Amino acid sequence: MVDISELETLISKLSDKKLLARAASNSLFNASQYIAGESVKDNNHRYKTRTGTLGNSVTNTVKGLSSEILIDLKRAPYGLFVYEGTKDHVIKPKNKKALSWVQGNQRFFSKGHKVKGWKADTFILNTFNKKRSIFTKIMAEDLTEQIEEIIS
Repeated sequence: MVDISELETLISKLSDKKLLARAASNSLFNASQYIAGESVKDNNHRYKTRTGTLGNSVTNTVKGLSSEILIDLKRAPYGLFVYEGTKDHVIKPKNKKALSWVQGNQRFFSKGHKVKGWKADTFILNTFNKKRSIFTKIMAEDLTEQIEEIIS
């Protein structure tokens, strides 16, 4: 049989909103960190990595009860273009009168160069949709563990 005073202290511990918010925030951080890591490991995205910079720039942040998995554009400035895609566009020279490049032993010049667009590769969202059940399982297990620690 449970003593009433023990039950009251248990309820008072669980009713402390700061403790519950901290526990929920910690479990959300762990689950979103898992998704961020899995999005890098999954080779289901179209972008083929050469250096791993884009994968290493995927991070997660938690503020209260909201979580963001994002690409650090300081580490991989091209990450936004890979993730959201681009339209067909023309590259024009900024400071000079023409673009120039070398191919073989020959130098070429151009007033502008048409570049084909890039289809969006939403690999973070795709990973989240595939691993949603694992995400909720991690959240539930972590919350249960942290509430048990608060209770004891």
